[in-house]
Amino acid sequence: MPTVAFEADLAIDTLPNLNSRRFEEISMYFGGVQAALWSPRDGLLAAADPRRAGGVAYGR
Repeated sequence: MPTVAFEADLAIDTLPNLNSRRFEEISMYFGGVQAALWSPRDGLLAAADPRRAGGVAYGR
């Protein structure tokens, strides 16, 4: 049976037909994600994953 792993701050109550593994703290098991999005209305939007050292910088 498939297993879904998730961090505690996600709103997952029940997962039908799946096992689940809840991590109580931020876990490096999930790796790290950095993302950037260009929006014609809002310009550049960016986010840095708190599991990794780093941040978001804006400039022109």
